[in-house]
Amino acid sequence: MKISVYHTPEEVPADKLPACAIAIDVLRATTTMAAAFKAGAEAIQVFSDLDE
Repeated sequence: MKISVYHTPEEVPADKLPACAIAIDVLRATTTMAAAFKAGAEAIQVFSDLDE
């Protein structure tokens, strides 16, 4: 099994799209959010791409 990691959809080569699967690490994201709020964060901003 070969696993390739792409951080944004734009990084995925066009020839890989038909066999591409997407996984979102919801547990890590929500754990990080909870820790940030506990440490005093007042807000979390989510962006659809790295340029935002």
